Amino acid sequence: MISKGISDKVIVIGTSPEGRGGIATVIKSQSAMMETFNFVKIHQDGFSKYILPITAAFKCLRYISPKYKIAHIHSASFSDFFRCSIFVMLMKALGKKVVLHIHGAKFEEFYKSRSKAVSSVCNHADATATVSTNFVSFLRNNNLGRKVFYIPNSIDNYSPVRKPKTSEGPLILSYFGALDDRKGIFETIEAIGRNKQQFEGKIELHIGGIGEVTRMEHLISQYGISDMIKYHGWLDADGKNRLLQKSDVFVHPSIFESFGISILEAMNYGLPIITTDVGGITDLVSDGENGITVNPRNVDDISEAIAWMLAHPVERSEMGIKSAEHAHKFHASNVEKCFEKMYIELLTQSK
Repeated sequence: MISKGISDKVIVIGTSPEGRGGIATVIKSQSAMMETFNFVKIHQDGFSKYILPITAAFKCLRYISPKYKIAHIHSASFSDFFRCSIFVMLMKALGKKVVLHIHGAKFEEFYKSRSKAVSSVCNHADATATVSTNFVSFLRNNNLGRKVFYIPNSIDNYSPVRKPKTSEGPLILSYFGALDDRKGIFETIEAIGRNKQQFEGKIELHIGGIGEVTRMEHLISQYGISDMIKYHGWLDADGKNRLLQKSDVFVHPSIFESFGISILEAMNYGLPIITTDVGGITDLVSDGENGITVNPRNVDDISEAIAWMLAHPVERSEMGIKSAEHAHKFHASNVEKCFEKMYIELLTQSK
């Protein structure tokens, strides 16, 4: 727990922690790490998102007192970044040290389209923070922030014990996340479909998430593999836990991830991972150690990785053990130290 002596001085600004997105999850986790949680909500789903920036600006005036030293602003890309930029300027005008915490999976694409504006906002902040070593390098290489901090996303301080299989049965592959082109789920379905004869009766893919459901269903129907793929819709925390308990392998071959929280959650359950070697995933999965990395959008690579997992149960189990061991580094108690170190450094500079 970050002590009251530090947390009293910090104002956290961002989207509602009750939302579904990754930033909401981070803010919710952060709130549990801090003895005092001074929070200003500037976004949430629904009509109120148009009103909140105005009311939030007035709420910020509550923290005009010099006892509040740091404004920690959580930002994604595109419109959210510019919404957050208002609060970067406001909190600087109120005399606060500002940390701009960048989460956006499409931030590099966004930066290329608006580099001057993004650079200006980042360098008005006293520091930037981000979720992976890959992103730390990107921010430093592009001079985005006077100082850059590495604050990985976290998971709860527990290591679930998976129940052993009661029968041989098929290899259970699982995926949860958005159903769109960025996540590699359509390539995964295609990899199974193209190799239907090889995999039929031997594997099942369980999918959780929302997005392009019609496209997914069309692809499954096209290959005639409805008996091999189970769709569960949107999964809450309990739903994800139940799925991970019965899974053997987690598949998430994203085109890009700023971090990859779903991958980390699966690792915490001791699952080997089939994924890509891109973005923040490089901090989580090492090829041949705790999973297999494939080239983005490469259907053949994915099918070969599934076949390998199917044919090597002992090695697959060893990979899962290494996943769980590595996931421990991202438990909340360890990530909390990153937040605390950043705050102490900024508070020391402000004296």
